Amino acid sequence: HWISDATDGSLAIYRKKPWPIFGLYFVHRFDAISVLAIFLGLGLSPILSMEVAIALLIIFYLWNLHAAFLSLHEGVMRISFHGFGSTEGRILVIIMQTYWLIFPASKYLNIHIVQWFSWGFVVIASILFIIQVAKTIGGLKTIDENAWTKNK
Repeated sequence: HWISDATDGSLAIYRKKPWPIFGLYFVHRFDAISVLAIFLGLGLSPILSMEVAIALLIIFYLWNLHAAFLSLHEGVMRISFHGFGSTEGRILVIIMQTYWLIFPASKYLNIHIVQWFSWGFVVIASILFIIQVAKTIGGLKTIDENAWTKNK
């Protein structure tokens, strides 16, 4: 993530002209690719099963798409929801990996604690996503209904 941010900023400084639209697109696409690499790497490692890694990737992309839509609609880029964003996610992955390295035999019902925690995170993040989408749909419906009433 840092590489894309630094590259975009360095190019803007070198050229003496910022490219805010290109830069935003470049950074977000590079971030999406790096997140894909991180979760595939976790799924291929002994830390997580590929199933939970893909589930985490899907929930990340769902939240990312939701944030992108809201940024178009509201004109403000949100980087976190419910107090949790990509920085907290990276910290959580680091903590999970560190825990696994320190306690590689820490299992419950023959499944590593990190795996249990990850599935729990998927469930909680999915529930919060459904709640957020429901709130957004309600708000957008109200906006549309007000626009229809105003235009009559």
